[in-house]
Amino acid sequence: MKRLLTFVVMVALFSWLCMETNQTFYLNAGDPGNPETAPAAEQEIFKVFPGSINLTRGVDYDEEGKVKKSYRTLRLQLSVRYRKDVFPLAYSHVEIREAITDNKEDLSVDKPSHFPARERPLRLLIYDFPGREKKYKFSISPKLKEPQKECNKLKLVDGSVNVKYAAKLKKVEVKPIRKWVGKKIEIAGLGNMEIHLDELTKKSVTIRYTVSTYEKLEDVLREVKFFDSDGKNIENMGHSGRGNGNHMTMEYDSSVPEDGAIIFYFYDDVRQCRVPFKIENLTLP
Repeated sequence: MKRLLTFVVMVALFSWLCMETNQTFYLNAGDPGNPETAPAAEQEIFKVFPGSINLTRGVDYDEEGKVKKSYRTLRLQLSVRYRKDVFPLAYSHVEIREAITDNKEDLSVDKPSHFPARERPLRLLIYDFPGREKKYKFSISPKLKEPQKECNKLKLVDGSVNVKYAAKLKKVEVKPIRKWVGKKIEIAGLGNMEIHLDELTKKSVTIRYTVSTYEKLEDVLREVKFFDSDGKNIENMGHSGRGNGNHMTMEYDSSVPEDGAIIFYFYDDVRQCRVPFKIENLTLP
């Protein structure tokens, strides 16, 4: 009888452990933990503001070290500011349709400037370093022609830029951490992405990510945060990574207790929009 009772208890304990470690997490579309949501939904999401016009000089040399040609490049520096409740991912196709000087010369390139034709990721926006103030903006620098007539100002610049952004975030909370060390974290609705919690030490957490061939980690995951058992945020002092865009192993410099938690924040509702702009009265160098 005692042996039978012991066997029943062991089976029940084994089943409970399997349930705990085979748990599937679900993406939570609720509040992503961003307290800085813009109150007015009707506000424009992106706005372009003037910066400066920079003139750079360069020289090309031949094989003998003699000057082959010299050139000058004129670039327009613009700042794209965005609402605090959206998450820019990349920009592309900066088009300057016209750039008219005070002498009525058009400095836009002969063909519409679609630089860059391929998306340029805005990866630096995802990292919130300690002490760094969030700027909620990024820069673009389309090329202009050098003026052939004497002029002092750009009276009008008419153009647009394509921006890819996520309209919201989804989050997944994994706790306690100790139950997932060395295991795959199952997250429903995450497509082809896999997450493995490889190692937990007193000073760091190592997480391995695998995404599909057609995606990169920074296109899917915005950030990772760590918390103690009481829900207090644990500061991430930095991280290092190895691998390529599809297979990445990240080591986070955070002292997370075994009964603590990890929260993953994923991009959701990714959209594309064309942002038009008109800039007036910029001084030429």
